[in-house]
Amino acid sequence: MVRSVASMRDRKVKNPLQKRIPRELKGDWKKYLVVALFLILTIGFVSGMYVANGSMMQAAVDGKEKYCLEDGHFELNEKADQELIHAIETGEKAVPVTVYENFYRSEVEDHDNDGKSDGTIRVYEKTEDINLACLMEGSFPETEEEIAIDRMHADNAGIQVGDTISVSEQSYQVTGLISYVNYSTLHEKSTDLMFDALKFNVAMVTKDGFERLSGSLHYTYAWRYEQEPMDEIEEKKQSDDFMRALLTQTVMWDNELQDYLPRYANPAVNFATDDMGSDEAMGGVLLDILIAIIAFIFAVTISNTIAKESQTIGTLRASGYTKGELVRHYLAMPVLVTMIAAVVGNLLGYTVFKDVVVSMYYNSYSLPAYETIWNPDAFIKTTVIPVFLMLAVNLIVIIYMMQHTPLQFLRRDLKKTRRKKTIRLPKWKFFSRFRLRIIFQNMPNYAVLFAGIFFVMVMLAMAVGMPSTLKYYQDHAENLMFAKYQYVLKSCEDEEGQMIQTDVTDAEQFCMKALKKTGDALDEEVSVYGVKDDSKYIRIEDLASLKENEVYLSRPFIEKYNLKVGDVITLDEKYEYKQYQFKVAGIYEKCQNIAVFSDFVYSVVSGPDLSSDEVDYRKERNGNLHDEDSWL
Repeated sequence: MVRSVASMRDRKVKNPLQKRIPRELKGDWKKYLVVALFLILTIGFVSGMYVANGSMMQAAVDGKEKYCLEDGHFELNEKADQELIHAIETGEKAVPVTVYENFYRSEVEDHDNDGKSDGTIRVYEKTEDINLACLMEGSFPETEEEIAIDRMHADNAGIQVGDTISVSEQSYQVTGLISYVNYSTLHEKSTDLMFDALKFNVAMVTKDGFERLSGSLHYTYAWRYEQEPMDEIEEKKQSDDFMRALLTQTVMWDNELQDYLPRYANPAVNFATDDMGSDEAMGGVLLDILIAIIAFIFAVTISNTIAKESQTIGTLRASGYTKGELVRHYLAMPVLVTMIAAVVGNLLGYTVFKDVVVSMYYNSYSLPAYETIWNPDAFIKTTVIPVFLMLAVNLIVIIYMMQHTPLQFLRRDLKKTRRKKTIRLPKWKFFSRFRLRIIFQNMPNYAVLFAGIFFVMVMLAMAVGMPSTLKYYQDHAENLMFAKYQYVLKSCEDEEGQMIQTDVTDAEQFCMKALKKTGDALDEEVSVYGVKDDSKYIRIEDLASLKENEVYLSRPFIEKYNLKVGDVITLDEKYEYKQYQFKVAGIYEKCQNIAVFSDFVYSVVSGPDLSSDEVDYRKERNGNLHDEDSWL
């Protein structure tokens, strides 16, 4: 009896299965190495993404106060005096705010000094009050001939510190590369769906350098709330209240509101952080899916191993080994491989892959400098969860396999036979009935096969169709636009009160105004065009016969809001309490924007106050425009 007890105590030491783990790793090292490398790369990249994402998101949050990010900005037609600023801040029904001057000039950039325009540059005067810039390389400008430009634009245009660029024919030496806190992405307009970091740039100059420029001066003012809103709902309410008070004060002081953009609606501020937030969620889901797939692969492999070693397992069970001991043995390999891969992957994630993800973010966004922050969520999501998934999936499969008796293991009888429900088959020929019986008996297998083939075919269709789709868009993109160039002016008159004209023979004048379509989620800007009935670019046959309230809508407008001919739409003024109702008279196909088209005469005389002018032409720009500085 004593000897039996002693032998039972030494059983774990003499366990032959435990001794097989090193031998199995050595014998099948190629298989486990491939799986481990796949896990290491997946966990490493996701871990690096979590660390980089969390660090840069925290830098963005901290940068709001560090770099004095605005709560919004507005633009006036004329410079506001101190009395108007004071009225905006503390006047009747005013929302407690602090208003800062944040003027800029819109200039033409020639970064390669070849005498040709390479894009638009928005130049700000160096300030210490609002919307500060993070210095990424070099130094801030100190003289009137020095300039600091956006870091991402510099990377795209190949500009380095020490280079000289031309801004509206004025030479500036680039002394630094910066990242403005209110330009994490280079959106030129709030309505732009995407941004062009090559054609648009933001820059900083000294006060004297700012006075050297002669481009259009924008009287833009930024504001910050005295009391920070608690959430997005309160921020939206405060913004609406502030705009109403702002409109009241500007009208009283005989000024005009040109633009109004709160921070929550500014894509240049929010686009990057929103996109990075979605990256984190996507990375976590992708990692969990891949770990689950690998866990099932391990489960299938272990099931085959158990079936192959069934006689050995039966012998061990008959010798006194418990199910728990055998389950722990077969769980050891997948858990061990996953743990090793998680440790190595996280080490690589915090070093190599973190830098890779950071460089990807910097290539896409104009983000400030950051500090690497230890992220406990990254450890949990890339170590704890993968090990748990691997453990859970394989544990279920192994426990299911270990339900057999020792005798069944010894006999290799591991298939559980169960009485299948019979299905009455039609009185067909023998082979037809035979095929039908085979199909019914293997329905789960056929279902999995069908799902797999369907998924593969969908991916194949996307792979085959995507190049053709992109090629079609590339070939027909120009034909989808009714004009190649569009120049929008603030006014149709120059400084002397004369109507602005052009020598470009293909140019055509028409009116344009931006109204607002109020939606359930977000308000959308709608371009309203007043077009001549004999227009060369916007061809609508019965345009001159439209009644006062009748308009044509673009096809995207019709489809997005489920409209039809005869419906009535309501559009609002962006900064005034005015509404306009239009009846849909037809659909204009050759436009990819949310737009409304009406008669030119009606737009000017009877309809909305369409006060802008737009010059539109298809031929290349040849320098024949009068007073080009007045064109935007």
